[in-house]
Amino acid sequence: MHIIQQGGVEFVSIFRRKIYIYAYLAGNLGDDMMVRILCGRYPHVLFETIADSSYRNRFKDIENLMVYSPGDRKAVREEAFFRKFFGKEDGFHKFLVKSADASVHIGGSVFVQHFDDWTALIEADRTLRRLSKRLYVIGANFGPYTDDAYYQAYHTLLGTYDGVSLRDESSYRLFRDLPDAVCAPDVFFNFHSDEIRTENKKQAVFSVISLTDRTGKYDISRYREDYLAFCAAMANQCIQQGYGVLFVSFCRAQGDEEAAEEIICRLPEAFRPSARLLRYDRNWKECIQAFAESSLVIGTRFHSIVFGWFYGKRVLPVVYDPKTEHMLDDNHIDFRVSFRELPAQDPAVLFQKLTELAPFDSSKLKAEAPGQFRKLDVFLKQAGRGGNQG
Repeated sequence: MHIIQQGGVEFVSIFRRKIYIYAYLAGNLGDDMMVRILCGRYPHVLFETIADSSYRNRFKDIENLMVYSPGDRKAVREEAFFRKFFGKEDGFHKFLVKSADASVHIGGSVFVQHFDDWTALIEADRTLRRLSKRLYVIGANFGPYTDDAYYQAYHTLLGTYDGVSLRDESSYRLFRDLPDAVCAPDVFFNFHSDEIRTENKKQAVFSVISLTDRTGKYDISRYREDYLAFCAAMANQCIQQGYGVLFVSFCRAQGDEEAAEEIICRLPEAFRPSARLLRYDRNWKECIQAFAESSLVIGTRFHSIVFGWFYGKRVLPVVYDPKTEHMLDDNHIDFRVSFRELPAQDPAVLFQKLTELAPFDSSKLKAEAPGQFRKLDVFLKQAGRGGNQG
């Protein structure tokens, strides 16, 4: 039993276990779906997390998830208490972690070495480990990284976790000596919804990213013009062949919408009415439905490829990150285009190859995907928590 607060009223929760979710919650469709799948798998577990106030609406349909934001009455009250009596900041976050039966760090690229000075990054993860009674990583890939000391530090730290579930073989090879490390396909391959209809409309879904200001250790902004020109040419080719074109923005904050709008503006004026933009906000079902009902996917976002595969579509991956390369390699997929190859591509040839692909068979990935939750399943089962263990 747990005491929780909703609508300013405290009451005794019917949930027997409480888990704190540590995740990247910034309005990204892929990350949000991972949280949804986690909560849906264990309907009798109470989950708690901290996110901005928009998530109280974005996740309000998840009955076993409590979302707190910095402006919440309880968060403000608890934060003031910890500052007054202990002189500590971020006290409410620490309270949630320490009071939970376990913490789950769920996400994809959560262990990327973005900077030469990565002290703050690993200290945050060490703090999460220290505060958590039990700690599980689910759905991650490791890297890219450029400093071996970074890898060694995380190898030591992850060795203290109660479960480390990785999503590609390249990452798993780095930690396969850890007794609690496992490898399984991406978390989304555990998705289930009776409300999503699978069709094969003459429609191509595009997932694009913004390359504006994508500089730093992994500079891809230099490909911006080639990328925009390529996406516009592929969209133009699809429309010429009688396909509707739908751009799905996964993350407004990261510029997906602006990139899609610029690409649409590059189309011949007569073709623009055949291209439209679907913006992700709270409409996750509509966004997933777009992939389920289309016949072609031209995907840059990692999870756009996963969504296309999940629904058995013909997919052209546009690769900008090693995480995508590793997933494609694991599944023996050679049909792909990297950023550096974009100028040499013939859209007509690519389109022809795409339409001639066999629809992707995701049955093996779906069968293996529950492995992402193997370690957490064991804990919750031992703790008397059933959940949906299938």
